[in-house]
Amino acid sequence: MSAPGPVVGYAQLSTVDPAAWRATGSTWASLAGVAERRAGELTDSGTALRTGWSGSAAGSAGARLTGLREELAALVPAAIETDQVLAEFAARLVAARARLTAAVTLAATTGVLIDRRGGVRADPARVPSAGAALVGRGSPRPSVAGWWCTSRS
Repeated sequence: MSAPGPVVGYAQLSTVDPAAWRATGSTWASLAGVAERRAGELTDSGTALRTGWSGSAAGSAGARLTGLREELAALVPAAIETDQVLAEFAARLVAARARLTAAVTLAATTGVLIDRRGGVRADPARVPSAGAALVGRGSPRPSVAGWWCTSRS
């Protein structure tokens, strides 16, 4: 069994910028385009080299150009995949942040406040005071546990 991956905390998720991850992915996609163009240029250079130069030095230069073109061509799928992974990650961040916002909103409706660092505390305006534990003579007030579970608007 593998160990669990890194944990993303409340503060990280609430402050992360999904657009920055999408932009980074787009940069990788741009790199794929640059690599494809440069590989094409190396192909053209190799063709021009073969028509105007011969011998062992020309063969070595042609082989070197072919090797560089192949390295650039091999980079293209990895750059495209990186773009796709980062775009998917950004989309999942958007969804996770939406769930986090919904959870914070739901918590607030039940009298629980969550601060920017993820700290949780009872809303002082919603928690009954200790002195008001009894309503009327001997009538117990509903428990705090029950109070937390009901929504008050």
